[in-house]
Amino acid sequence: MSMSGPGAEGAPLTRRQLREQETSGLPPRRPERPGGHESGPGRRRRRWPWVLGSIALVLALLVGAGVVAMNQYGDRIMEQLGLTTTEDYTGTGNGEEIDFVVAEGELGSDIANNLVEQGIVASYDAFYDLLLAQDPQPTFYPGSYALQGR
Repeated sequence: MSMSGPGAEGAPLTRRQLREQETSGLPPRRPERPGGHESGPGRRRRRWPWVLGSIALVLALLVGAGVVAMNQYGDRIMEQLGLTTTEDYTGTGNGEEIDFVVAEGELGSDIANNLVEQGIVASYDAFYDLLLAQDPQPTFYPGSYALQGR
């Protein structure tokens, strides 16, 4: 039997030729990674599900934190951002006359509460915010005053 090419007539074989001889007839074997997962050029790791899952988790936590914050501190947050509106009645009143009494020593906050209780203003803040915006600060005189409701 006559051989041609490298390895003919007793010439030594290269490492590559030896490897090819040993594995001839066997399917190519992929090295295994620890844990039994295959690796190599035919196997791509899929990272995008983990990335999307992580992003979704972070977003869910942020939304949850926002909901909790708005439930607990929503009024204060809105006030600090200047997004609140003071509710009050519109117009010059409903024509119903109400006797409103300012007692000796009452403060602006006391008067604001009494105005809300008697239906003269719609909210405490409607009167008190206006009161704080006055310059110079008003002086309250005790007495009875005829005001219109609503």
